[in-house]
Amino acid sequence: MAELRWYEWLDREAHPELKEAVLEALAQGVNAVRRIREERPRGEARSWEAVAWWADRRHLLLLALMGREGTISTLAAHMGMSVRMIYSLLEDWRLHYATFPLRAVAEAPSGELHDATILWNGERYVARVNGVEVPARWAYGWYLAGDPVRAYPVRIALEAARLAGYRYHKTPLAWELSVLSREMG
Repeated sequence: MAELRWYEWLDREAHPELKEAVLEALAQGVNAVRRIREERPRGEARSWEAVAWWADRRHLLLLALMGREGTISTLAAHMGMSVRMIYSLLEDWRLHYATFPLRAVAEAPSGELHDATILWNGERYVARVNGVEVPARWAYGWYLAGDPVRAYPVRIALEAARLAGYRYHKTPLAWELSVLSREMG
């Protein structure tokens, strides 16, 4: 089984019993997979039975979601459900689950809202806002650790300085900026 994607279960710490049940099912490994294959209802005609079956075994659903290879829609098809049904079950249980990369609205410390793409970099959540990456956290909504500051190319920064009347060419930084500007085109 693939390494579990714990980071996709956003509020796992709020459900300690369920988290423990997932870990127990993970420890069973092959037996848990065999149980899913043998017991769950199959076929489109029995899709509501499948939903009820998964509802009674949500720890196995979460184990399957976090251990999946490929997309969530592929997994949903193997489970005999639609992706919508899976998310509906999670919502009914008040579980917050997300598949990354995720498009979301994130709030900056200044209170400003940004359209962001949330990613997991292996250590923490990162929000990409207009090409700038900012650490983010989940607290029943996405929050940025800082305000995204756009870094402008040297050429644009020099032109802005010239228009503002700043005599950048008389500073010790001028030579470095001109070299950098040439290198960046």
